[in-house]
Amino acid sequence: MNNKKLIIISLDSLSEEDLEYLKLQENLKSLLPQGTLVTKVTPPFVTNTYPIHTSVITGCYPEKHGIIDNLVHDPGNDKPEWHWYRKYIKTTTLYDQANLRGQKTLSILWPVTARANISYNMPEIFPTKLHQNQKVMSLLNGSFFMQLIGFLKYGGKLNGKRQPALDNFSVKMLTTTLEKKKPNLALIHLIETDSNKHKHGLKAKRTKESLKRMDSHIGTIMNTLNKIDRNYNIIIFSDHSSLPIEKTINPNDYLKELKIKTPTKKGDKDWEAWFKTCGGTTFLYLKDKNNWALKDIIIEHFEILIKDKPEIFRRLLSQEEMKESGFLQKAAFGIEAPVGVEYHNDGNKFLANHGYTNQNEKYKVFYFIRGEGIRKNKKLEGGSLLDITQLACRQLKIKPWHMDGKLRKDITLGEIK
Repeated sequence: MNNKKLIIISLDSLSEEDLEYLKLQENLKSLLPQGTLVTKVTPPFVTNTYPIHTSVITGCYPEKHGIIDNLVHDPGNDKPEWHWYRKYIKTTTLYDQANLRGQKTLSILWPVTARANISYNMPEIFPTKLHQNQKVMSLLNGSFFMQLIGFLKYGGKLNGKRQPALDNFSVKMLTTTLEKKKPNLALIHLIETDSNKHKHGLKAKRTKESLKRMDSHIGTIMNTLNKIDRNYNIIIFSDHSSLPIEKTINPNDYLKELKIKTPTKKGDKDWEAWFKTCGGTTFLYLKDKNNWALKDIIIEHFEILIKDKPEIFRRLLSQEEMKESGFLQKAAFGIEAPVGVEYHNDGNKFLANHGYTNQNEKYKVFYFIRGEGIRKNKKLEGGSLLDITQLACRQLKIKPWHMDGKLRKDITLGEIK
């Protein structure tokens, strides 16, 4: 059996500015000389958590893997379900391929893994209704006994998604399972910084404190790996950045100006058009996709708004952007917001958000890799976040499937044994 080992650590919503701060902290500072750091990396679009994490685990753009947004398509529902379940992914994944080779897999709060075929799984799945309980939902959709023992032993301070208790618990579940089971592939998604940026802003004290905790979590994980197997390959990455928000807009309000019917509640069937909002972008759905006359009326209206109100509507998305995002065959068109504006149709208001196109230079991300056949003390720039999947396959000695990411030869040193 292939006994290569890899852990992938996702630091949700860390920017390159955050990276500069983290590089001064004890644990990441000591880790960086051991591998290659790649900055100015382009994330896939739409730049939201679930599409990006699915791209990293499949090596494909959203148009292929099918997870085009965090939320499922549910017009009129102001509290729709998220893409919790593995069944939504249309392609193979890194953990699927590891399973086929007899390798053990571990996943902690990785998006879109509910009911996935993972050896030890604590999926990211949260309540959206008052009668739901997070622990029960997690138990029923992941590894029951592993989670039950964890909840009983370490879950005393857990209270839904509240931080830093959730990330602390996630790291404890990861490290204890690493010690006991020694999986070949381990995944963990740390989300406190993203939560704090949404609620408190980019420069808030709580956000800065969460960055310190990210470094502490890295240190805790590294200490565990050093105890059980110093040869673990490691990938650390950020999925997307966030931009400051000053104004929240519901683009469906502008459809009402045209007397166009929009859905008003879950299950509403009496509607003509509806904007699905994704933070920094929004996409128009037509109930009748072949209603070209209505589409033309709406496009003409928003082209005028883009000229008259550039502080609210920046531009229409290109066909290439629509294709990469996976919305081309589903939505009539898309619009990007200017920096400082977010689109929401559920009443939420954030102090920082993401979901913008990936062309903004301040919106680039990073990844770091340490392991067998990886260049040490190396700093590089550019490329795609999807390149991580090729590197992960290499470190696990898994044959790559058809994917969009590329294997970067400037990171690797020949073949691994």
